[in-house]
Amino acid sequence: MKSKVLITLSTIVFSAISYSVMAQETVYNTLPPGYDPNRDKIIPDKVFEIGLPLLFLFLLANAIVTIFKIRAENKLKEKVLDKQISESTLITLFSEDKSMAKYSYLKWFLILAALGISFIILPVTPGQGYMPLGIISLLLSFAFLAYYLIIRKK
Repeated sequence: MKSKVLITLSTIVFSAISYSVMAQETVYNTLPPGYDPNRDKIIPDKVFEIGLPLLFLFLLANAIVTIFKIRAENKLKEKVLDKQISESTLITLFSEDKSMAKYSYLKWFLILAALGISFIILPVTPGQGYMPLGIISLLLSFAFLAYYLIIRKK
């Protein structure tokens, strides 16, 4: 019984692999002559080869720093509670600053608006290589600058 199931599963897997190979050959054979898929790329492959490992390292470092920050804040709060400080001091110490929380939506609006504008601009601008990535980075930096200038006034 087990051998029949194994033979059936292996037949299904090999059939799926052969079908996908045939489908790829059909797609490549229907492309127009002289078509180069690498010529009109908006973002070059090098960006992903370098950027994705850096993004992973950034996220890992950010997670580690956040964990240490939370643990340090909790230890500090425990020590303060052990010293039996007055209630008004505890309230001011443990209250979180929520004044900047209302600007979080503004920040994300500016970032997404800059990305949207850059994706609208990219098809009409001539440029290959790193030019589209530069446009995206430039508009994002303008969005962060606008956010900084708004926050600084408040």
